[in-house]
Amino acid sequence: MKRLFWRIFVLSWTAMILVGAGFSLFVAASYPTERMERRLQRFVSALGLQGEEILRVRSREGEDAAHALVEALASDLENDLWLVESGAVRLGSTTPPAGDLVQRLATQATAKGYREQAGAVEQVAVSLRTPEGAPSPWVLVAVNPRPAPLWRTLEREAQRLVLIVVVAGLLSLLLARYLSRPLSRLREASDRIARGDLKVRVTPALAGGSAEVMAVARDFDLMAERIEDLLESQRRLLRDVSHELRSPLARLGVALELARKRAGPEAEGALDRIERDSLRLGELISEILDLSRLETGTNAGEVEVVDLGALIAEVVDDVDFEAKGRGRSVTLTLDPAESLVTEARPELIRRAIENVLRNAARFAPDGTAVECTVRVLDDGGHRYAEVTSRDRGPGVPEAELAEIFRPFYRVETARDRNTGGAGIGLAIVERAVRIHGGVVRAENADGGGLRVIMRLPLGAAARTAVRLAA
Repeated sequence: MKRLFWRIFVLSWTAMILVGAGFSLFVAASYPTERMERRLQRFVSALGLQGEEILRVRSREGEDAAHALVEALASDLENDLWLVESGAVRLGSTTPPAGDLVQRLATQATAKGYREQAGAVEQVAVSLRTPEGAPSPWVLVAVNPRPAPLWRTLEREAQRLVLIVVVAGLLSLLLARYLSRPLSRLREASDRIARGDLKVRVTPALAGGSAEVMAVARDFDLMAERIEDLLESQRRLLRDVSHELRSPLARLGVALELARKRAGPEAEGALDRIERDSLRLGELISEILDLSRLETGTNAGEVEVVDLGALIAEVVDDVDFEAKGRGRSVTLTLDPAESLVTEARPELIRRAIENVLRNAARFAPDGTAVECTVRVLDDGGHRYAEVTSRDRGPGVPEAELAEIFRPFYRVETARDRNTGGAGIGLAIVERAVRIHGGVVRAENADGGGLRVIMRLPLGAAARTAVRLAA
């Protein structure tokens, strides 16, 4: 979303600069004669007032004070100034140029001013009045002896351009923030929904926005509320159905034992099949209830200080014992020097790692080993335990790698219930890891097989995650 903000900012800033520069060029090129005339008229009027002030200072404070005022005024106007009386120069900012230029200008001067222009050089003379307002022989002559240097012109234009750029930048910044803020809030809310937080709403955060933005915000909140209701209904249905099925299953078990006592040997095969299916159905109901508890945040276990290394070693021993009965094994690679002590819900962690390793052992070919590797990572000052399970089985199609953590999702090659399960084990793994502030992902390993990687925070990050999930 930051890229969108900067894209809007740069585009709007560039557009404003181009518009401002184009408008300045248009104004500069429009009616140049009239603008020049007005500027010169103002200059002549100001020159007359300044000249009369020089006469007043001369009469009150003397020749030196008047001379200092002439020099200061000449510096401000960037012109050479001479005060002329009856054709003779009395005061001046510099030595008069050779020839009769100053005397000739003074002769032509009037109360409204006299101006000559030779190329870029301006020569102005204005007849002054006495302090009483009567005509006098005094004339103030201003000559710009050379055009303004190029750097001075460029400096003035650069100042205008800098002003345009700064103002346009501020306006573009406000515009980019105004346009990107609603989209940023919507994206944040969408990301939270994708992570399972269905309580998020955006209307309060966007209050005061435009009518169109508020309409989108209301529609988004309505969608989020509808999704929350649908998922909650689904969870409630699964939970209620699972609870309701437990009693018939218990009665079925009792009836099965009675049937074994009354039936003959010829019924043993059918009764064994009924028992196996009943056990599978019972396991499925237990997994559904466990998943429902994880999604609702109930019965997730107490937060304890846990040594992840020791816990993982226990789980590996248990799964390895089970796998050896099917001609497979589970190995553990763990650096004993690394500290894996953290705060967690041990039963959830145990269940997640068991599900991953048992799933790997189920699909591993006979005579192969499931490799469990644990290492500690440091990411920007935050420590993580990365638990990796790698088998040598058939793997998973690339398009389905992100789907296998969804409830009841099973890869097409695993549809056989003798090997594929019900598709809930990895869903429990994903939710257990997420509760601890971690992430889990799957990838096909080089050389065949599936690699499942769980990353669990350690230290302060783990403490914060488990307490937020409490």
